[in-house]
Amino acid sequence: MKSTTRLIFVALGAAFVSAGCFSGAYALATANDSGSSEIISREIAWDNSTSLTLGVRSVVRYVQAPGVGKVVARGPHRSVSTLVVGNGEIRDELLHTGATLEIVVTAPAISSFRLGAGSRLSIEGYDQPKLFVSTEGKASVDAVGRVNDVTVEMQGSGTVNLARLSADTAYASIGGMSTLVLAPLQGANLNVRNYASAVLVTRPKELTSALADSGRVVDATAL
Repeated sequence: MKSTTRLIFVALGAAFVSAGCFSGAYALATANDSGSSEIISREIAWDNSTSLTLGVRSVVRYVQAPGVGKVVARGPHRSVSTLVVGNGEIRDELLHTGATLEIVVTAPAISSFRLGAGSRLSIEGYDQPKLFVSTEGKASVDAVGRVNDVTVEMQGSGTVNLARLSADTAYASIGGMSTLVLAPLQGANLNVRNYASAVLVTRPKELTSALADSGRVVDATAL
C-alpha cells in the first residue's frame, strides 16, 4: 500500500474516532434530557461553603436562614438536570440550553459572591460581619440587610445596589462602565476608574477616594 493511501486511511480513521467520541459525549450529556423545552424544578444540597460563584447565567435569590442549606433551580430540563454544586460554585456539568435559570439559594452563612455577565443576584435579610461582592460584565446585585464591612469589586457594565444595606465601612474598586450605590456610615475607601460611578446615599464620617480617567464619586445627599 502506498504511503499516500495509508495516510488517507489514517485520516479517515481519526475522523471516525473523533466523531464517535463527540457522539458519545453528546449522548452522555443528553441522557437525562426529556426535551429541552420542558421546564422543571430541582433541589440540590448546598455544600456548606461560605462563598457562592455563579458558573451559569441565572437570576438568583440568596436567602440567609439557619439550618441545612439548599439550592432550588428552575429552567429547561437539559440545563437544570446537569447542574452541580461544588466548592461554592453552581455550574453546568455538561451541555445546556443557554437559558437564564431561576435559582434560590438558602444557607446560613454565605458572605462572598461572584457573578459573571448576564446574572442577577438578590441578597435578602443579610446580617453578617462581612460581605464581598465581585461582578464582571453586565451583572447586577441588590442587597438588603446589615453588615459591618463590605467590599465590592466590579469590571464591565454591571450595577450593584447596596442602598438598603446598612454598612459601617465600605471598600470599592470599580471600573469599566459599572455603577455602585452604597450607604456606609463610618468610612469609605473608593477606587473608581474608567467610566464607573460610585453613588453615596449616606455621608460617611471618613471618605477616601482615588479617581482615574472619567471615574466619579457622587454624593447623593447633596443633590
